[in-house]
Amino acid sequence: MELAQAFCAQRERGFDIVRSEIWPNEYRIAFRCPRIMPDPVAEALSAPAAAPLPAPEPTAATPRNRRGVPTSPGLF
Repeated sequence: MELAQAFCAQRERGFDIVRSEIWPNEYRIAFRCPRIMPDPVAEALSAPAAAPLPAPEPTAATPRNRRGVPTSPGLF
């Protein structure tokens, strides 16, 4: 089994046993070396943190009407 795992490792692949047969004096395995698929969650966790977004710039206060409510050209 170690030889089979080393075979896959040399190819930078995973190791999966497909079938195994065990007898008193020997054993046989059928295996495959699947491509190692990246884990998007693990990649996101290991990626460096993005720079924080800049704080919004303060806006100028709108003038108030006679009732003390700010006026805005977009409001009816």
